[in-house]
Amino acid sequence: MDPIEKELQKRLQKKGGKCQAFTLATLKQATTNFGKKLGVGGFGEVFYGKLPDGQEVAVKTLSASSHQSRQEFFNEVSFYTTNFD
Repeated sequence: MDPIEKELQKRLQKKGGKCQAFTLATLKQATTNFGKKLGVGGFGEVFYGKLPDGQEVAVKTLSASSHQSRQEFFNEVSFYTTNFD
């Protein structure tokens, strides 16, 4: 885990947020190989998915061509995880 990801985990624990890591294989299965695009944001594409437990999710990707940094991406993930439980 790189330093930015470690910082995200630390912030989530401090705020009481829930965070779960998923493998690429799990995300591909949940999104039917990223088949249902919901839209495009400043970071990249967003896809609809359904986890094995039935929970519906939006899977946000970080495009290599994004003008935003990984730090901003993790900040947004942290915000959504801690504020929309």
